[in-house]
Amino acid sequence: MKLLLENWRKYLNEIQKGLWRHLTTVSAVKDWPEYVIKEVVYNAMKGEGGSNLEDIKEWWSEDFGYENLEEVRWELKDIELNINSFDEFTQERLEQRLSGAEWAEKAGIPKDKERLATQLKFAQASGKPSREPIVMMQTVEGKYHLLEGWHRTLTYLEKWGEYIQPTWIAESKKL
Repeated sequence: MKLLLENWRKYLNEIQKGLWRHLTTVSAVKDWPEYVIKEVVYNAMKGEGGSNLEDIKEWWSEDFGYENLEEVRWELKDIELNINSFDEFTQERLEQRLSGAEWAEKAGIPKDKERLATQLKFAQASGKPSREPIVMMQTVEGKYHLLEGWHRTLTYLEKWGEYIQPTWIAESKKL
């Protein structure tokens, strides 16, 4: 049984390596920054939801107006953020979480409380936000739609209210 499990883990690892190679060399997102591919696309595809690239293309078309993922252009910027920087959807989610709402647990976000505690510990120890970027889409109104970095954003908003955060950002054509 132990050998079977070990072989199964190796098999899964090879599948994930193949997925990563595909995403970074031949897929429609191959020219995106590796950090964005990993945090937005790869994690969605290997996670519990099991999204595929077609699901992601549909999401980006419906929500952000991109029919072709190769059109998306990313830029790494230091962005000054506060709760009013975000679009209505993101603000509502952040405010729910800051008020103690438990929707994350119900939504199946893995290890949510532990991850928030970890971010708070890092923030308290360093006294400043992490330099690890978050990922956002800038709306046509100039607001930010948060895609990745929810735990860090929640922690920093609660701790500092306003702060500067490295951000991979693309502009939405629709939202």
